[in-house]
Amino acid sequence: MDLIEQLKQYVDSYLYDDSAYSYAVGAAKKIVQHKDVYCVLDTETSGLTDDDEIIQIAITDLDGNCLLNQLINPTCGIYAEAEAVHGISLYLLEDAPTFKEVYPDILEAIKGKQICIYNKRFDTSKLNYCIGLYDLDSYGFYECSICIMEMYAAYVNEWDDRWGNWKWQPLNGDHSALGDCRATAELIKKMADSRYREPPEAYYLLKQKGEKSNLLNIVESSFPQLT
Repeated sequence: MDLIEQLKQYVDSYLYDDSAYSYAVGAAKKIVQHKDVYCVLDTETSGLTDDDEIIQIAITDLDGNCLLNQLINPTCGIYAEAEAVHGISLYLLEDAPTFKEVYPDILEAIKGKQICIYNKRFDTSKLNYCIGLYDLDSYGFYECSICIMEMYAAYVNEWDDRWGNWKWQPLNGDHSALGDCRATAELIKKMADSRYREPPEAYYLLKQKGEKSNLLNIVESSFPQLT
């Protein structure tokens, strides 16, 4: 099999997996390299329905240092299933401030930063719901956030045939907002400390020969370390 055919076989069979993994590693390395402009955010909620509210929020830097850790008194009850996970009851929230009262502290903690969230879609939807509930000024949480759950799924590289995408992995935090922030920060560091996967030897041999092929361009665009 000649080198072009070897590279074509690699692109057809393995490139998607390797490039997804390398994307995750590269993105994590960028976050750690510029950690001063990133923070980590996590919430605990009263449940998982559309009208459930945030009852705890935490924000840390990439080293796990706490920037904000606050219980929040909601306008709704707490589902028993949710309480069984995070251990937060309405009794614990009786003297806690409302989301409206905490919102300025949230904005101050994330000021000028990109936000790393494990399950960005869920947490930002809860933030936006609570903002709307109190008719507060909106903030582009979704646009300013990076989903570490999707990044880590690509890193683990376990395919889910049911959803046609990388399988989401559990965070394995302690189910407190602060603990989950710190668990997310550790995952980012774990990915950043990993080595890139490398394209096959055929790629490098073809480059040495000065070969011109669209296959080379495809491979180069798929590996952060080659661009």
